[in-house]
Amino acid sequence: MARTIISAIALLCIAISASAQAKIDKYIEDMEKRPDVETTYTERRAPRKKKLVRISRIMNFQNPKYYQQLLKAFEDERDNTVSASKTDKMMTYRFENNKGTSTYSLTWGQGYSAPYTLVMSWRSQDADDQSYIDDEHSTGSEILVFDSFGCNTKVSTSTSTNSYQKQADKANKKLAAMARKRAAEARKQACEARKKAAKASKQAADAQKRAERTRGYSADCKYSERAYQNALRASCRTISPAGQVREFSAFDAMDNSSIWEHLEKTDVNANCIVTITEVSGATTIIDMKSPLI
Repeated sequence: MARTIISAIALLCIAISASAQAKIDKYIEDMEKRPDVETTYTERRAPRKKKLVRISRIMNFQNPKYYQQLLKAFEDERDNTVSASKTDKMMTYRFENNKGTSTYSLTWGQGYSAPYTLVMSWRSQDADDQSYIDDEHSTGSEILVFDSFGCNTKVSTSTSTNSYQKQADKANKKLAAMARKRAAEARKQACEARKKAAKASKQAADAQKRAERTRGYSADCKYSERAYQNALRASCRTISPAGQVREFSAFDAMDNSSIWEHLEKTDVNANCIVTITEVSGATTIIDMKSPLI
């Protein structure tokens, strides 16, 4: 299978080696080798002569650098096109030579953002020649479709030129839709993983902070074990002279000597509420029943 794909690409390279769109083709070949680009390759051959008559690539990617490089390649080759069009979400260039017609379509999201999709198709000049493709008694031909995982699927078609095009377009659209769906699922899973990692990181940081704070308090000899035990179960509420209320754990009031003095004096098993009036006029309430930590 790999040999088949390599042969098909080699034939395509021969057809476009001296093409006007060489810069675009070169960058597409480079992109195919990158792991963050999802590529779907499709080809169709003449049933009798087994020569390529149509080839297409669909490339989905998120990296804005690739998008900028493609834009530059498109603009560099613009003077060589036979037609060029651009809208706020898409640009399409078409090239022709004695081998066939190549069409390149680049699409993007709102505001020139990801996701980006590049569709490249090549059509032989002999594609419309029924004597080249098949005789009138032929039952049809097959399109061989390769996805980015190297798997292939044969799609049967009739001998009508319109039927060939419709079948190929249908197959391309289906593969493109599947590629976009897989990309969306991958983005969703990555987002969920980042959320879980962030939550775990925050929990670990909180745990480390409490452990360090506990070790620091335990190392301070001016407070007894009773004060620490009371601080673990006590919450504090300070009311300023202006009426502003602030709630915090007694553990966070280590610098307040009045609070720690009362924690030192209060029995470990006592359920009580202590009210302290500061010189500033602020009132602090220590609740030994409702710890905040």
